[in-house]
Amino acid sequence: MILIALIFSILNLQPIEADNLTQVQQLSEIAIIGGVNGIDFHPTDPTNLAIAQESGEISTWNVSNTETLLNQWTVSEKPIIALEYTSNGQIIISISMTGIQISDATSGLLIKEIPHPLSAIPTVLSVADDTTVGVGYMDGKVRLFNIDSEKLVQTLFGYEVEVYTIDFSENGEYLAYGYPFGKIFIWKLSDTQNGDIYLKQIFDTQELNELSFNPVVAEPLLIETLASISNFISIQTWDILSMSQGVENMTYQMAYPDHLSFSPNGYLVAIVGKETTAGGGCNTNLCPIEIVNLQKYSSEAGFEAIQIGSHDMWYADVDFNSDGRLLASASKDGQIKIWGILSE
Repeated sequence: MILIALIFSILNLQPIEADNLTQVQQLSEIAIIGGVNGIDFHPTDPTNLAIAQESGEISTWNVSNTETLLNQWTVSEKPIIALEYTSNGQIIISISMTGIQISDATSGLLIKEIPHPLSAIPTVLSVADDTTVGVGYMDGKVRLFNIDSEKLVQTLFGYEVEVYTIDFSENGEYLAYGYPFGKIFIWKLSDTQNGDIYLKQIFDTQELNELSFNPVVAEPLLIETLASISNFISIQTWDILSMSQGVENMTYQMAYPDHLSFSPNGYLVAIVGKETTAGGGCNTNLCPIEIVNLQKYSSEAGFEAIQIGSHDMWYADVDFNSDGRLLASASKDGQIKIWGILSE
């Protein structure tokens, strides 16, 4: 009861601001038998968390009380590689080796499955809106699908190696995806259904692990910013308007950062990985979660950052909730921790 009361106390706090992040505290924990590969908070319900399970199941939880399993259903005979809510929160899109699954988020029922192109092996997923889904594949291509018509509408090319990470910008105007050796492709999207899409820029970084668009478009120039994480680099930022690299910030303890998530106000980035600078992997030297404040930077020290908690296995994912007051971290062994963001 104390834990539940603490969680609701956290949920009643004000959203975090750039200058008043004071403490991050673990609230609770969920254990998923068999392991997990990804998590995603609901776009409007800040306590609803969806989990992609190694068992081929999707489960949704009310994380204000970790004993509340909302739904659990099987969508594939193969492990779920990734999942994401659509922007209206009504649908969960997931991918596995068998196809792209479309599920009703409320009832927990599989609606349909779109097969992958012949011999195409999926690696990553991003959802643009309520109808357009981007999937990266081992053949180096990104394919855009319309989930209503169940049709492949665009195939985007790059290199003939695994697409390692992918993300649509918040307003759906841009698509970014990258390869493990560091190339990032930026596409401008006007009308994906009618082929109005063009390659805008290619960025170069090193040993890319993941990228994500800032959910907030900066005023007054409507600047889109992208963040990426690479081995031995905590975070790099990229200005999509001028097509230039912004700030590069060297890592703190994480030698191999693997996943990142923006807070909804765009101020903070949570970063998790699979090995610290001490070496040996997270099962030997515990891997902390790093929270970087993009609003606090100095040329001497880089971005201000704090380190919290740890998992003793490689991370599968990390995600802020829709109001920025909760953070979920997940490791491959099925351990999911819920963190409260304390602010004044």
